[in-house]
Amino acid sequence: MECMRVIEVPNNEEEALLRIIADNRLIYAAEAAEMAGMTNRRASPVISRLKKKGLIETAGTFTTRETGKRAVQLRITKDGKEALAIIDSGRAYKVVKAFKWKEDQ
Repeated sequence: MECMRVIEVPNNEEEALLRIIADNRLIYAAEAAEMAGMTNRRASPVISRLKKKGLIETAGTFTTRETGKRAVQLRITKDGKEALAIIDSGRAYKVVKAFKWKEDQ
């Protein structure tokens, strides 16, 4: 029996940020957010979802002396490149969403 590998394809908002990260070997999260027209606050959960899906990874982090803020470098993963290739191919693909719910108590 053949084992199928699942690649989680990004939604439109995630795709925009993923393409910016893909176009750069390494890019700071804040820089990618700015290029996507997002605030850092808005980009943060999008970046978290892309990481959770395995489409990007943290390449490095450091804290600046002047501001004490943490800077994060991102890069696309093999699965991220494959997800973009699937979207760009024009082939049909299935988007699967998971839902959370609370059971009645």
